[in-house]
Amino acid sequence: MLTNIEISMGYLWISFIFFILIFILFFNKYKYKKVKERYPSGEPRRSYYLKKGKKQGTETIYYKSGEINKRKKWNNGTQQGRATTFYKDGRIYIIEEYHSGELINCVIYNPNGEKIERYGSI
Repeated sequence: MLTNIEISMGYLWISFIFFILIFILFFNKYKYKKVKERYPSGEPRRSYYLKKGKKQGTETIYYKSGEINKRKKWNNGTQQGRATTFYKDGRIYIIEEYHSGELINCVIYNPNGEKIERYGSI
């Protein structure tokens, strides 16, 4: 016959295992998956994170030569915040501002850094 202490220890172990299972299931549900796409020749093409199958965080797009072409931000699969496009030499080409997936501001710069076109209030 089991004593009260042995029964209590059994319940404690069952509770502990249940807690661990819930913890694992909860955090796997909200886990980010890093996606790295490559050009057919092997160079990085773009990298971004997925959360529940939707883009989340910063996406970086590369020129085939390896320089950064564009950086943009995502929130739950919707483009949000600043997106910056670069010339191959690293200078800023376009700055866009998004709110809930809609473009609200845009500035285009020439290779000398001068504004050549503007939309919105940037």
